[in-house]
Amino acid sequence: KNSPVVMLALILLALSQPDIRIRRMPADANFFQPKNSKKLTRFMMDETYGTCRPLSAAWAQRGVLDATADSDFFSRLAYYGEALAAGVSRGAIFIAERDNGDLCGFADVGASLWLPGDQCFRLPQTPELQRIAATGVGSDGQRLPGVELRPYVSNLVVDTSLRRCGVGRRLMEACEEEAADWSESRDIWLEVTTTNTAALTFYGALDYETVGRTAGDEVTRDVNGGGFQMAPVQRCMMRKALKKKS
Repeated sequence: KNSPVVMLALILLALSQPDIRIRRMPADANFFQPKNSKKLTRFMMDETYGTCRPLSAAWAQRGVLDATADSDFFSRLAYYGEALAAGVSRGAIFIAERDNGDLCGFADVGASLWLPGDQCFRLPQTPELQRIAATGVGSDGQRLPGVELRPYVSNLVVDTSLRRCGVGRRLMEACEEEAADWSESRDIWLEVTTTNTAALTFYGALDYETVGRTAGDEVTRDVNGGGFQMAPVQRCMMRKALKKKS
């Protein structure tokens, strides 16, 4: 039996957990009013980079970045929604919401194409990538060794005030359960910038292991809250064995 001290700690922990629900974000019905896409973009940009002073250079840059992210989220939600409607799940964006409906986190998991020649993951939304995913053959008719669909978590963002409260863990569990339902792969994958020690620790605690390195460019912001720029980064490629349902 647990001691009174342990029981008290468990009770206090339970009381401290925020009342959060996890659900699948539906696709936007209207391209000109992408409510869900804009909601994801604003949350991601605010939590990742902070706000910008109106009419500043950073504010103008942020407008361009927001428009790009809106379009990306819209197309990803549409891709996932169309596949689900056809009875073939290809991924989802799971969101964490408070009682009042406020967004406090999200995670994006999709059946992404691993391209070893480019050392990157790509969601096969274009006809060409879909053809490669189906055949494993390049445009030159030659087979592409190592190319395969893998469950890939491309994004995880949690409200700063709710970190270490279990929200990120619950979102990752939703992604893993989703991937286990439709993927033939034994593992689920993700990438983390090598300098993001907090994220590396978080994923390590969830039993993800580093199995390689990739490189690319990411949007960064001046440490003093100035403008945005693209910067080269190194990433840890991590994976975890999926628990298949019997």
